[in-house]
Amino acid sequence: MKKFLKKLAMFWKTNRVMCVLATILIICLIVVCYITTTFFFGGSSSSYGDRLEGLDKHAISNETLESIQNKIKEDGTVANVTTRCQGKILYIKVTYNNDGNIDNAKGKMNEMVLGLDENITNYYDVHVTISKDSSEEVTGFLLMGAKNINQQSLVWQSINS
Repeated sequence: MKKFLKKLAMFWKTNRVMCVLATILIICLIVVCYITTTFFFGGSSSSYGDRLEGLDKHAISNETLESIQNKIKEDGTVANVTTRCQGKILYIKVTYNNDGNIDNAKGKMNEMVLGLDENITNYYDVHVTISKDSSEEVTGFLLMGAKNINQQSLVWQSINS
């Protein structure tokens, strides 16, 4: 045992710098491996992360989506309405027939958003797409409106070409 300790002491004296550098290198490799595995393989399996916490408390039912569609379809100028909810965003796509007017469409959508339940408007962003196909008689349009939880009404962007 004394011979081993003597050899170890001799090795330490002759290779002290290399031993310290090797120890630092091993510690750095362990830290890098740990950070890499937690960054790439650890954490949440959801693609949305923690942004959707509490979604089950504020879930939009199919009946609510259908009532939104029916409310929009009450206007005789609406040809088609689709609604879907993805994450914390409520998407509404409205297609108007030839009788549709751009100003009336904006007004009706703003009224509809203001009429939504506070449970929806305080938790979900609302994205509305309004379109009307152009024909020989009428000029078509494409509007996109968005409202986040901090706004009271839709902000519109015209995407006419």
